[in-house]
Amino acid sequence: MSAWLAEDLMNPDVLKVRAGMTVRELTAFFADNAISGAPVVDDSGKMIGVVSVTDVACLDQPSGHGPHHYYTHSFEPHPPAVASAPGRDADDLADLLVGDIMTPVVFSVDPESPVSEVARTMLDAHIHRVIVSRGRRILGIISSLDLLQLLADSESPEILSKPRQWGERPEGSPSWTPPRF
Repeated sequence: MSAWLAEDLMNPDVLKVRAGMTVRELTAFFADNAISGAPVVDDSGKMIGVVSVTDVACLDQPSGHGPHHYYTHSFEPHPPAVASAPGRDADDLADLLVGDIMTPVVFSVDPESPVSEVARTMLDAHIHRVIVSRGRRILGIISSLDLLQLLADSESPEILSKPRQWGERPEGSPSWTPPRF
């Protein structure tokens, strides 16, 4: 996989959410776009975090930990919540803002990073997507499914030595529609 770089695998069509969006709006956005996470930007467009369905799912769990504990104690049997929810009903939770539940850490790689470095970043941080950026400019996103697709396509000898445009399928590969993350 050393011939592949982040820029070869990334999806350049990155869907972003605003920190001021409600969780109710966020869940509709995720469903409408068939995605499970997105970078969070402030009103000026600056990337300030990442939010995922895990952040939303953890809202109704009792929280005995500080925010974003999931990312510092990954692979626990039951990830702790990122926001305390006892005594709240579903409407209260849905009216929370993305900025209240997001993870304020952005894991990113340079476009010239080898795919092996992308995979190592995701494994070490226990995350499912990484942002490809140059400085503060978002260039693309790579999901764990993108890496799995590359691995699945590796049965074709030329796939690992010949980068393709994002979403382009090697000749003879089964039909696949790339997800938008």
